[in-house]
Amino acid sequence: ITVIPQILLILYLIGKKPKDKIPLYGVTKIKKIDLVYSLLYFAGIMIIIIGTGIISTIITDFGYSSYTELPLWKFDNKELIPLIFLTCMATGYSEELFFRSYLLTEFHLPGKEIYAVTGSSLLFALGHIYQGLPGFLGTFAIGIFLASIFIRKRRLHTIAIAHGLYNFTVLMISSAVT
Repeated sequence: ITVIPQILLILYLIGKKPKDKIPLYGVTKIKKIDLVYSLLYFAGIMIIIIGTGIISTIITDFGYSSYTELPLWKFDNKELIPLIFLTCMATGYSEELFFRSYLLTEFHLPGKEIYAVTGSSLLFALGHIYQGLPGFLGTFAIGIFLASIFIRKRRLHTIAIAHGLYNFTVLMISSAVT
């Protein structure tokens, strides 16, 4: 429920921009092909998170980093799965709308996209610092991945759906482990 006002606020701010600038924010009509690309980007996110997990494990095993154990997420009512899915999708849209669509477009300096990508990804990762160094690094890598896609494609739906699918998958895997 809390992400709906956030989404509406960002959409309002984007809507205040000149009409010719709105497509830069990636707010477009969803197309069937967006779902295909979302699945590809979701696979990319999973590869990144598995890779950063392996690297974090190696670093932790050698004593170079401390890993913060997070409690696993658990729910008993399987009837809530559709609501959990919708919540994950809304969160994916909220975060992508702010960190990629809005911040990347606002931070953009022609020829200096690297600063916008790094800045928005760093802010995104800082929002996940509670997950410890592995969570921060994984989220930073995911942020760079999604920001790079957004800079090239300017399609909010593809990265937001991929992000929501990732959130849902992580919650389901976490719940299954408990």
